[in-house]
Amino acid sequence: MLFFACTMAAQEDVDERVAPPPPPRGDLVLRGSVADEITRAPLRRALVQANCGNGGFAALSDAAGSFAITGIAPGECQLSVQKPGYIAKDDPQQIEMKRSRSDITLTLTPGASVAGRVVDSAGDPVANVWVQALQSNVLEGRRRMQTMNSAYTNDLGRYRITGLSPGVWFLRAVENFPQTRTQGGLQNWTPPPGVAWPPIYYGGAEGEKSATPVKLSAAATFDADFAVTLQPGFSITGKLEGFTQGQPADIQLLRTSDNDNVASALYNFSTGRFAISDIPAGSYYLRATSGTNQAPTRGFEAVEVNGDIRNLVVSLMPGTDIHGELQGSIEEKTQGATLGSIEGAPRSRGRAGCMVSLRPWTFDRDWKNHYSAQVEPGGGFVFEHVLPDRYRLEARCHPSGWVRSATYGDVDVLRQSFLVSGGGQKLRIELGDKSGKVSGTVKDESGVPATAHVVLIPDDGGTPLESFAIPQHGFRFQSVPPGRYRAYAWSQKTQAEFANPEWVRNFSQHGRDVSVDGDSEATVDLDLIDEEDQ
Repeated sequence: MLFFACTMAAQEDVDERVAPPPPPRGDLVLRGSVADEITRAPLRRALVQANCGNGGFAALSDAAGSFAITGIAPGECQLSVQKPGYIAKDDPQQIEMKRSRSDITLTLTPGASVAGRVVDSAGDPVANVWVQALQSNVLEGRRRMQTMNSAYTNDLGRYRITGLSPGVWFLRAVENFPQTRTQGGLQNWTPPPGVAWPPIYYGGAEGEKSATPVKLSAAATFDADFAVTLQPGFSITGKLEGFTQGQPADIQLLRTSDNDNVASALYNFSTGRFAISDIPAGSYYLRATSGTNQAPTRGFEAVEVNGDIRNLVVSLMPGTDIHGELQGSIEEKTQGATLGSIEGAPRSRGRAGCMVSLRPWTFDRDWKNHYSAQVEPGGGFVFEHVLPDRYRLEARCHPSGWVRSATYGDVDVLRQSFLVSGGGQKLRIELGDKSGKVSGTVKDESGVPATAHVVLIPDDGGTPLESFAIPQHGFRFQSVPPGRYRAYAWSQKTQAEFANPEWVRNFSQHGRDVSVDGDSEATVDLDLIDEEDQ
């Protein structure tokens, strides 16, 4: 009995520590109203949330837009409000609760809408089309589209997307939502003949570079119709060899032109059989990943689709070790340095500042796999368990070194992507020991020193270099490889697609040529470029 009593007492102590008493309930009342920011009309059934010192509270507005929250203790509160079809504010409203209040008015901006119809070339409706509302952003000089909202067409081919924030949008119609679904059977199943069409942007473009932007304003509805041209749809059936039984797989069919995944795949995780249907003719990469996060396997095949493909075998392999060697006159300074990472993970800097990254050629940011390597005393390094895929290499060294060349087998990997599909190839990086510097100033149209995003673009097609200019000190690049460059200075509000030669060509008259020699510093003065200057 004594043991039991002690045990119960100890358990009570633990419970008191794990579950502290709730904060005291206050006696203040917060009353207010919710209104449309444009029309000032009251909004009913808007969710008002208050985060206060004694806890979180919530209430719904009534038909008159009014709300009341009780039990608040004196102190600061953060208020937020949301309602479907409206755009919530990014920052909560802060108020001080010294006494009960009834003077609070919260507003919401009505979202924009996009509505329309998808028809084929004969004018007949196309059902179950995935219509996307996308916004673009620029990362590392490359524009990327991100789906922010979407809807499917009904049997009349109609769709409607609501709750879009005011601004610039892109609209795209896609035949299938890209996904891999688990399906039994598939042993002798042959997809029936179908139709297909490539993804199409509003305005008729098939690629994002020529897509027509749509500017939406609050509460407005934009009409956007799509006309698609149906063509024969082909299918691929096959088997994953070396799959992990009982584990799902991710099967992607990536167009070589833009790396867009168009696969709506069926997969049997008991047999490894898969099927992809309704594929437009074209060139693709089929990428399949199976296994667990701890032990993934992957297969990678280039396929040309001009008809049905049957019994395609995709061999899955675990990650392979990539052995490398760092050569050059500064290699002794880099011993023990971390070389870098793979697949979008942060690039780490060693004592000599060597940075090497190996990323998927699709420019996506997959954080599931993170590889790093240590430079051995002799200059060797190993990236461990690299999954089969096509990769691109980025390599830089500081403070005085630069990458002269990098090869994987006989492939120049500084300027083109390369395929990792097994061991046996060696990654060789050769460093140059004499680098230059580039410095200068940026001035706006009035001749006043300005803040800017400064980019050096190599004439030989190498990796652009980035820096920032500030009015007091200008800009300065360290460790610039010898060569010829074109320098540009864009305003920080401009999303500079400096990795897109076609986009950069619009500003060619604003660029300045720079020649860099080893152990020297070049200076250049630049004019600030706004996107309107193109």
